[in-house]
Amino acid sequence: IINIKITMPFELNKFLKKNLIILIIFFISFITNIVNINYSIKKFDRTFNYSDGDNYHGIIRTPPEIYIWKKANEFKNNFSLDNLQSYEYRYHFLPPKILALSSITFNIKFFDENDFDTKNIRFHFIFQTLIYLLSVVYLYNRLNKINVENKVKYLTVTFLFFDPTINQFHPTIFGETIFFALIITLIGFLIKLPKNNINYFILGILISIIYLQRSVAMLLILASILVIILKFKFN
Repeated sequence: IINIKITMPFELNKFLKKNLIILIIFFISFITNIVNINYSIKKFDRTFNYSDGDNYHGIIRTPPEIYIWKKANEFKNNFSLDNLQSYEYRYHFLPPKILALSSITFNIKFFDENDFDTKNIRFHFIFQTLIYLLSVVYLYNRLNKINVENKVKYLTVTFLFFDPTINQFHPTIFGETIFFALIITLIGFLIKLPKNNINYFILGILISIIYLQRSVAMLLILASILVIILKFKFN
């Protein structure tokens, strides 16, 4: 017991000292995204009117967003393991289902009579943002396993933490945030290829999940195979 009490603070201090910079960047990015999410909800979580008299919701505005919102509501209300996909698959397989699972956890009702009910949607935005930020931390950890200069690692993760093009999707239901997180995880996986076969099976599962998030990711299998071939060729 005494050894545990002595070792754990030492290991924690060692971890904090080694990763202090990345933890600070992570914290600043998380707070920045929380502010952005709250700002977006405050400004756009309401109904706007077009000049022709028609109206739209600021958060659920485009046809893909409306589609994801409706399918998430259907999946939540009619969930069945025997019928995970009740309609022809063309695109957006996982985003409605992830949103539906978030709605169960965070009590999102989707509709209030005939209007959108976006109460508690901020928690879904925070959830997917946290997944993205953790994927960047995973990439950083993988970069530590290869011979890369510290400035390259810090510039890479800082860019991914604060890039406005990526961050603009965090307070949306498009699903791009989790899609980016999965791609970053894939890149981290390919940085240092494993030696045992089971991990390549996991790699295939990961690519399959990315494909279900966005069908365009089907081409990622070609990129992964190319990386594996080049890696083993030069080694």
